[in-house]
Amino acid sequence: MSMQVAGTNAHERVAVLLARLLIVAISLCPLAAAAAGHGSALLQQVAKLEDPSGPGDNRFGFAAAVSIDGRTALVGSRGDNPQGLHSSGAAHVYRRIHGAWVHEAKLLPPEPVAEGFFGVAVALSGDGNLALVGASSFFAFCGEPICGGAAYFFERDRRGQWHLIQTLTSPDGGLTDAFGMGVALSVSGRVAAIGASRAGCPLGDPCGAVFVFELRHETWQLQQRLAPQTPDPFVSSFGTAVSTSLAGRTVLVGAEGAAFVFGREGQQWTEQAKLQQPSFTFGRSVALSGSGRTALVGQEGAAFVYTRDENGWNTGQQLVPGQLGVTDVAVAIATNGRQALLGASPAITCPNIGNCVALRLDLEDDSWTLRQTLTSSDSGGDNSFGDAVSLSATGKVALIGGAFQACFSNPGVCNGAAYIFQAVP
Repeated sequence: MSMQVAGTNAHERVAVLLARLLIVAISLCPLAAAAAGHGSALLQQVAKLEDPSGPGDNRFGFAAAVSIDGRTALVGSRGDNPQGLHSSGAAHVYRRIHGAWVHEAKLLPPEPVAEGFFGVAVALSGDGNLALVGASSFFAFCGEPICGGAAYFFERDRRGQWHLIQTLTSPDGGLTDAFGMGVALSVSGRVAAIGASRAGCPLGDPCGAVFVFELRHETWQLQQRLAPQTPDPFVSSFGTAVSTSLAGRTVLVGAEGAAFVFGREGQQWTEQAKLQQPSFTFGRSVALSGSGRTALVGQEGAAFVYTRDENGWNTGQQLVPGQLGVTDVAVAIATNGRQALLGASPAITCPNIGNCVALRLDLEDDSWTLRQTLTSSDSGGDNSFGDAVSLSATGKVALIGGAFQACFSNPGVCNGAAYIFQAVP
């Protein structure tokens, strides 16, 4: 089989080639799993990650991403206040070295602003060498484009040093667009989808947009602005959450009240499906499998899975009904589409039941079953385990954030934490 790869330099050509090979390999995983005939290995906690700078109202763990190879973790800390600027935000990179998770870098915006919320959303390329960090800046009314939100691309060099390589602001130019509220990257890092959940809101609801950027000649350039095909007065904040397929040719967009699937044909993106349930919170979290054929959507107290076949998207199946409390559910799906992770946000659930949990599910014989209930090493009423969740390619590494950890014992000072789980040998 011959494979021609176009790119502007050797780095890009290698990235594209590896991405294509990974797509082929992941597509075979379901066949191997089906042949195995049993569930995947159990997960156990191997590390607790905390802000190395010490306690503070950092909201560390508000967002989380783990690379496909399970060797790099990115944790958003949108409440951090470097330079004394409240909630300017930060993001932290961890790397697995000889089995131990080591803090590698603290990423900061070049022009921090109070209430900038840098770290509200994070994403990694497949190899973990490219990081995308959103800073929605919704409350940072400073009269500059950066205050409408921004998204920052950081790249890791061969020495393990991270460098800011590009900053994007809302193409709409609105000062309250909340650009960066949701971010996603394709496996190669060449396609980025960035949500601006308040874009167009001064003109009235429904509002919000997602902007798709593509890497061309070593810079990310706007490809298309995505918005619902038909305005719906019961749907708002389009772009609150975003996820992409491995190849970056399918994008799943979360809103308040719905989720939307967009597909790319040639250079044009079109809406393929609108997914809904009878809840205005449906769509607050979304996750898409590597093939782009399985979608998870979270809402208050529930999560739903949708699959696509030759006839389109099905009507959705609720996962583990009655086991997710009454608050927002974070969702993640492994690249192979056969493992899922659900986390229940903390504000009401954890203090009442004395423990936050994340639920890990496996797809077996075309049915999703609860495989494992995960708890943190410091489980109890004063943590928020499950705010953000992420899985590696085959679900053998899980990253679970708890941004409101320690809030209840020390009101106003939410240290936050994140937890790494790995498959038991």
